[in-house]
Amino acid sequence: MIPGDIEDKLYNALLFSTIWGIGGTIDEDTRKRFDEFLLDLLKGEDVVEKHKLDMGKENKDKYPVTKWPSKVGEVESLFDHFYEQEENRWRHWEETVSKYTINKELTFLQLSIPTIDSIRMTNICNTLMR
Repeated sequence: MIPGDIEDKLYNALLFSTIWGIGGTIDEDTRKRFDEFLLDLLKGEDVVEKHKLDMGKENKDKYPVTKWPSKVGEVESLFDHFYEQEENRWRHWEETVSKYTINKELTFLQLSIPTIDSIRMTNICNTLMR
């Protein structure tokens, strides 16, 4: 049985895979530019012109400006959000963990405070392990 929203789910899953398959392996400075590029692509901006991409003279007309369908919405960074396939929506990484409360019986060295980076990496590693 193919769900009625399969195309929408595939576009969003491909976007999430692109964000982390490519963007997860690059350094912070390049990641910011990559994030900006993908956000521009989602908005339907002319990324070839804006980012000065050399597509070759013979290919100039082969890549028309197209708005890429996704459910991301207005976000500051794609790296701060993840695609939840079951719900077919994007959520902020911090929404995936409960509010952190400090156990006052622990020493400073025993504390493990979740950050957006640790939340992202834990989730991605768990997904890969499954």
